[in-house]
Amino acid sequence: MFNRDSAMSIEIKDPEDPSQEHHITEMLALDGQLLIFSTIGIFRMLTADTIDPERKNPDTRHSYEKIYSVGTSSGLVARTIIQFKEMLGLTVQDTQRKEALVARTWRCTQL
Repeated sequence: MFNRDSAMSIEIKDPEDPSQEHHITEMLALDGQLLIFSTIGIFRMLTADTIDPERKNPDTRHSYEKIYSVGTSSGLVARTIIQFKEMLGLTVQDTQRKEALVARTWRCTQL
């Protein structure tokens, strides 16, 4: 029996081309979401509770959605989010400040 509250494992495939090979580069919790950065795109993790918050369907499975078709193979994504986060770790010691800066950079990058 499926238990949506147990640990999980999921394979991320590009819904536009499931045969396309890609690698997950980074996973970040930003703006209350788990974002998955791969070489070909950026995906948002959808837990069973985000899909079915009232828990009316106990068989609801965790899923994901592709939110951007550009991934870390793009210099823009790699530098503005992934490398920026790593550079902050070398210069900013306050964890909350660091997380706020990465979140703000993410919101700016989306624009």
